Amino acid sequence: MAPLVLAIVLTLFPLGGQEAERAGVSSQVGLPLVMGVLTKAHASGSLEYRGRCDAGPGERFNFPKVQSPQKVPDDPVAALREIFADDQEMRVNRDANGFIRMTEGDVPHDLLEVRIRRIPFKDDKAFPPTDVRYVPRDAMWTILSKPEVSAFMRDHEIVRRFDFEDASGRRPIPSPGLPHLSDSLNDVSLSQALDNVLQTFPGLWIYENCPSKNSKRVIDFGIYANGPMWSVSNRQGGP
Repeated sequence: MAPLVLAIVLTLFPLGGQEAERAGVSSQVGLPLVMGVLTKAHASGSLEYRGRCDAGPGERFNFPKVQSPQKVPDDPVAALREIFADDQEMRVNRDANGFIRMTEGDVPHDLLEVRIRRIPFKDDKAFPPTDVRYVPRDAMWTILSKPEVSAFMRDHEIVRRFDFEDASGRRPIPSPGLPHLSDSLNDVSLSQALDNVLQTFPGLWIYENCPSKNSKRVIDFGIYANGPMWSVSNRQGGP
């Protein structure tokens, strides 16, 4: 398996260690291809796949198998289907809300469907009262730290790959001119909450579902915003 260094959104399939790991590529190869397409199309989406969660922090994600197209189609759905053409289980479609969904059929959705009563994105204890903005990564960890998510994971023996990572930490107070999330979300599923973040910060959330050597499910999540750096990466690299 190639090492991976970039962080995204992902979850473990309840394989109980009985199924072999799927061959994949480094996220340094796969992520720029996907993000380059989304950035060019000014589109957002999600990626759900079975990956590898037993690597060290420097090898965080095992991306699905991809190929670099000879000529990227203007239609982002067609472009992503070509990129994932070697992954027979990957389905790429655009949903009714305009999000592009990249999903392997064997990835469970139970955690993504957990309902969350309230998600506050404004934290007066951490930031001044006028600050209601989170960067995408902060927003993601705020969502994942909600009691409903923690309880479901505990009851179903699901563990995050890196429990020490959360929405806390030192970071600069954002400028009032930058995009801001709403103060809070109410009565949404986990996946709907992540979609909501992408409405403010267009890009990609990822949910990785990893084989485990014990009875527990191992998950990992990540989120990335579109930007010009992905277009440069996409032109310079490929499998």
